Amino acid sequence: MRYHRRYCLGNPKAAENKLKRRAPPKRKGPYICNVCEKPYDNDSSYRTRVARGHAKKQLTEQ
Repeated sequence: MRYHRRYCLGNPKAAENKLKRRAPPKRKGPYICNVCEKPYDNDSSYRTRVARGHAKKQLTEQ
């Protein structure tokens, strides 16, 4: 019964409830890397790149 109430097209609040359950949008913005000056669209890709790529680069430079 609970599943039916949420997803039934006859329920006028179905679309509103579906929007409330969605995840909030990720932070977007121009994230510029301090090492390579490359811009990234979102926080997640920037942090991943720095953790994977630049950690190795900084170790080899020392």
